Amino acid sequence: MIEVSFDTAKLKDLLQAKAVTVIKKASVHAINTTMISLRTRVKKRLSDELGLKQKDISKRLNVVKATQTRAVGTLRIFDKGFPLVQFTPRKVTIQTSRGPRKGVSVLIGGVRQVVPTGFLITLKSGKKGIFERVGNERLPIRQLFSSALEEQLKKGSLLTELNDYMLDGFRKNFERDFEFYSKREGVRATGPSSA
Repeated sequence: MIEVSFDTAKLKDLLQAKAVTVIKKASVHAINTTMISLRTRVKKRLSDELGLKQKDISKRLNVVKATQTRAVGTLRIFDKGFPLVQFTPRKVTIQTSRGPRKGVSVLIGGVRQVVPTGFLITLKSGKKGIFERVGNERLPIRQLFSSALEEQLKKGSLLTELNDYMLDGFRKNFERDFEFYSKREGVRATGPSSA
């Protein structure tokens, strides 16, 4: 979960009511604009990192917008990982100490990885997936998934990059929105120019 917040409570004693209104409106609008832009950036970066379609990632990202009473925007990520079958699966032969056996490989982030215990099947329902056995018997089986999107965000410097992108975007959006609302409310734009 990624949040942007701007606290205007401490400014009430220092600025006139109109200026506080301008700051609140500018903050809320800037937060919402930033979060929508961040959502697009996260979708693109994760698509590049994982090799998935942006529309598949988009379904799992949701922006909760800031309001006048709650100046916090949130980017929510809903997922438990993607089914491995979405990562261009291929049947492969694996050499083991007991001889060759069948397995599956998947293409994640441009790198083909072998899932030695996995097998690719189509269920009676028509659903395709990569599964593995739970125990030594033929059944039960369980479907295999990639790591969650939040885990992908934490890898390498991606989270830091997105955080910098978000803060830079908020500063620019706030400066623009502060100027716009100042003119509209008839307040001289001599207050804070950035957050």
